[in-house]
Amino acid sequence: MKVLTRDSVRQVLSLDNCILAMEESFRTSVTSSADAQMLHAHAEDGEFHIKVGVSRDRDPMIAVKINGSFSNNATLGLPTIQGSIYLADSTTGQPLAIIDSGLLTRMRTASTTAVATKYLSDPESTILAVCGTGVQAHESAVAIAAVRKLREIRVWGRDSQRAKQLAELLRTELDVTVVSCDVLRGATYNADIIVTATSSRKPFVSQDDVSPSTFIAAIGADSPDKQELDARLVAQSVVIADIEQQSATVGEVHHAISAGLMRASSIFGTLGQVITGDRSIASTIQRTIIFDSTGTAMQDLAAARLVFAGAAARGLGIDIDLSS
Repeated sequence: MKVLTRDSVRQVLSLDNCILAMEESFRTSVTSSADAQMLHAHAEDGEFHIKVGVSRDRDPMIAVKINGSFSNNATLGLPTIQGSIYLADSTTGQPLAIIDSGLLTRMRTASTTAVATKYLSDPESTILAVCGTGVQAHESAVAIAAVRKLREIRVWGRDSQRAKQLAELLRTELDVTVVSCDVLRGATYNADIIVTATSSRKPFVSQDDVSPSTFIAAIGADSPDKQELDARLVAQSVVIADIEQQSATVGEVHHAISAGLMRASSIFGTLGQVITGDRSIASTIQRTIIFDSTGTAMQDLAAARLVFAGAAARGLGIDIDLSS
């Protein structure tokens, strides 16, 4: 079995190959024999996400990811999210790898956001609003810029100084005008694309903050107590889920259902169904479209498989034998 550190992941996993892997993962999720499960375990000042993804088709594997999410870690000089992925052959149970999941999770999430933007936003979109100032907000902005020809990025965060720092970083990396906004609506209104990448437990984006026909990639609500969007905004929009069941139990849809504003059956479809053409958003183009991104185990499996194959080709990783 290989142990693959974050440095090994960094050498193998690029934005380009990760976007392709995520798109293919959602495409095949519609027809392939796969299973994805999710569990949350609460801890003092944080929580653990346990996600299991099993593929029974080509190159059958199972990926089990355990991530700890602790929002106060910054004060300790630690990452907010830490964890690992256990990868095994799903036909024999043979362990294949243990992979650091920090960078992998950030990249697969940002790459999925890029895929959702590619299929759910107006191709002529040029203005992006980024709500959030952390690493995931940064990764998401860079990924979206890879699939849309942006002319302006607006950054907003509760900490205005951190918003300015992220704006400056994006200016150095992307050939686009980047501004920081002190007021949320100054960033989001009239934006073509909005990405919310926070750990908020209270909604901060309402209907009044969003123009018609905007695409919103909501990626922060990955547990039942997290929420970024007002439930009324969600209920009145066209909602595309990564996994419908997860959106209904831990995503933005979960809060709209709890408020009695919509049902799980009101979800328009999944990203995989839009990619394959099983669902068409053509008739919804004048309405706000929300991608309720809760994070799926199949994304983790696709990224872990990519890292494992790339590391093997390059001779990366540390060999260990747990049975010895």
